[in-house]
Amino acid sequence: KVSKEKISKQMKSAPEAHASTILKMKNGNLICAWFAGANEGADDVRIFYSVRKGGKWTSPKQIITNVDAAHWNPVLYETKDGNVRLYFKAGGCSQDWLGYYCESEDFGESFGEIHEIPLNTDVGLTASGPVKNQCFRTKEGLLLAPNSYETNSIRHSVIEYSEDDGLTWKNNGEITGTDKDGNDAKIIQPAIWQSDDGSCHALMRSKSSFTYRTDSSDGGKTWSKAYRISLPNNNSGLDLVKTDDGLIWLLCNPSPIDWFRAPLTLYVSKDDGNTWKTVTNIH
Repeated sequence: KVSKEKISKQMKSAPEAHASTILKMKNGNLICAWFAGANEGADDVRIFYSVRKGGKWTSPKQIITNVDAAHWNPVLYETKDGNVRLYFKAGGCSQDWLGYYCESEDFGESFGEIHEIPLNTDVGLTASGPVKNQCFRTKEGLLLAPNSYETNSIRHSVIEYSEDDGLTWKNNGEITGTDKDGNDAKIIQPAIWQSDDGSCHALMRSKSSFTYRTDSSDGGKTWSKAYRISLPNNNSGLDLVKTDDGLIWLLCNPSPIDWFRAPLTLYVSKDDGNTWKTVTNIH
């Protein structure tokens, strides 16, 4: 719990908040980050974070970046050495975003220097790290990052990979698909899991009324053409996690109405993502 006075002050300076990310740290505390400002995409939008310790959330703090542009879609990640790394994007439009990160060595009490992610053009598109959804580490140790390539007319998913624990990234280009009419599908923001045989898979939001899926047979470096599955999607974000018992838990808005973000539904898959069963509607 945070005092009403502190919440009121924070909300007045940043009335619109979006795209929260949460991580359980090695000390057992939770850390949450989000972007907030006058409105999404406004020049004053910045990254904020709070830590839950002793059963209470701390008053939100702003990440000071000295990057004079709207900030977007933070992602929290625990590095191999136990630091908390915060990725985010900055720029006016998504096609102009640059990737940045900073780290905390004291479980979210403070964050250090801001680093710009080097743009690696040796493989695929320029790479800038994760966007919105969590990173995924494969059994083989490859770190995967959900990303997207977005312009005024194109929305394609990109899944990047890192061999140095997320300091630099590569990819093998855009993941594309078609809608029911054979037109280019607008698909972004992958959510990733891995099968027992080492293959990797991802579900994506779309503007084509349904969720899309892509698969990788080489552990996450290259990906198949995206294809539609039976779950509705209304151009809203989704996320999932595979638990140790092999179940996959998916949270999404299964509505065919574009941008109508209700209900928020929890699904479970007991057959590695082939079929999904409704667990509950959260709201």
